[in-house]
Amino acid sequence: MEHRNMANRYLKQLTLCSETIARVVHARILTSGFRPSSYILNRLIHVYCKSYNIRYARQLFDKIPKPDIVARTTLLVAYASTGNIKLAKQVFNATPSSMRDTVSYNAMITVYSHSRDGHAALQLFIEMKRKGFFPDSYSFSSVLSALSLIADEEKHCKQLHCEVIKSGVGYLSSVLNSLITCYVNCASSPLVSSSLVMGSARKLFDEMPERDELSWTTMIAGYVRNNDLDAAREILDGMTEKIVCAWNATISGYVQHGFHDKAFELFRKMHLMGIQQDEYTYTSMISAASNAGLFKIGRQVHAYMLRTEAQPSEHFILSVNNALITFYTKCGKVAQAKEIFNKMPVKDLISWNAILSAFVNARCIEEANSIFKEMPERNLLTWIVMVSGLAKNGFGEEGLKLFNQMRVEGLEPCDYAYAGAITSCSVLGSLDNGQQIHSQVVRLGHDASLSVSNAMITMYARCGLVESAYTVFLTMPYVDSSSLLLYQVIRLSQMVLASGAQFQRPRQKKHETHFHMRWNKIWHPVTAMLIDVQESPKPNTEPVKC
Repeated sequence: MEHRNMANRYLKQLTLCSETIARVVHARILTSGFRPSSYILNRLIHVYCKSYNIRYARQLFDKIPKPDIVARTTLLVAYASTGNIKLAKQVFNATPSSMRDTVSYNAMITVYSHSRDGHAALQLFIEMKRKGFFPDSYSFSSVLSALSLIADEEKHCKQLHCEVIKSGVGYLSSVLNSLITCYVNCASSPLVSSSLVMGSARKLFDEMPERDELSWTTMIAGYVRNNDLDAAREILDGMTEKIVCAWNATISGYVQHGFHDKAFELFRKMHLMGIQQDEYTYTSMISAASNAGLFKIGRQVHAYMLRTEAQPSEHFILSVNNALITFYTKCGKVAQAKEIFNKMPVKDLISWNAILSAFVNARCIEEANSIFKEMPERNLLTWIVMVSGLAKNGFGEEGLKLFNQMRVEGLEPCDYAYAGAITSCSVLGSLDNGQQIHSQVVRLGHDASLSVSNAMITMYARCGLVESAYTVFLTMPYVDSSSLLLYQVIRLSQMVLASGAQFQRPRQKKHETHFHMRWNKIWHPVTAMLIDVQESPKPNTEPVKC
């Protein structure tokens, strides 16, 4: 009797309590010598999992001789929420088939969905039905989210759509939203007609008994992704609720497709309608001003934001300041970009890469080197910016050393990194190094890249191997400014070969230094032209002060 009273008292204390109180109760249980029942242990595991102290919950779980389905599912759901697929699979696979239920299957399907393994989630859903379990609304929401990752034909969406209707859960917003998302993602597949699949999504959307924020935003984002901005705007104009995410999706679509005037029009309309802008709104508007080179408008957006956002969150400050650094950099205002960077209370890798790019583009290589050394962490983009920046500013030897250091540190170079290394060889006139990198590029399949091919053509031409440059050009799957480059190479080859032939006339002394001087004199302006073509334009640029 006393044992039962103690058990009831502990259970009551553990109901709806915090982790701190749970720890106190747990300590009392251990010191009193009381042997807790499975109900109490399950409750403790639940509290620890809910408080994200999953490691401690697992320790408790492992001490239970025969955990029941409640303990197993609680731990499985906790792993699902944190995306720990390895431990979630371990718990699920260790659960006897006779003990599994719909909830445990749902949790495991969610784990696969969150880890973007759509095929595994779909297979588990099929297994669940084969073993006699009836999917509920959570099952369908999870498996539809997984299917949206892999569906490339409309029939895949239709099949689950039919099952949803048969199950009787097709009226729930959560299921309908997942179904709409599935159709919207499938519409991006090259195997389908995007307009037809988006039509299926739109029909579902129009027939929904109740639409929420996710419904509106998913439809608008879907139309934006499939390049139907008119349909996206139609949805937005038909929306009575003040849903900032839906407005942001439409503005972002206009910015991505270069309709900056329409983006600014919506931004002004948001202000007039009293819709609170957030960090995503401001980053889109700053990007619009940055892409269009509208310095005055971008500065006005910056000033408006400072006036209206009295207590911005840390995430707000970080994302908006990162966008502002890029904006001021593109407009040639490196001093302002540096000022914003220095005042940032918190910086992430995007911030560091942005200010590094600012100094590199402004040809402030000393400051760029200083930032590079100071960076707490680096990614592949960091190295690309530095290698390419050093090469374009004439520091070929330093660029090549940095490229080799990057590889020593275990980073696999991408197309742009190889292009930067080849440009370094071009600046140095180092044909041997350039040919070695060319061999690596061909072996690793990077030779189809436009940036790599352009860099190789430039390198061979600068080193005097016009035929090699021409051969690279002929193997390119597509060209851009390289057609102009080829014309220049042909002209240069004629001029230089004619110049070289003069040295071969009888009784005329060959002077190789003079020959190479003439070659470099001819090639140098062409190289400068190519670099200007490859770099993006910098509107409203002024003399830069680093």
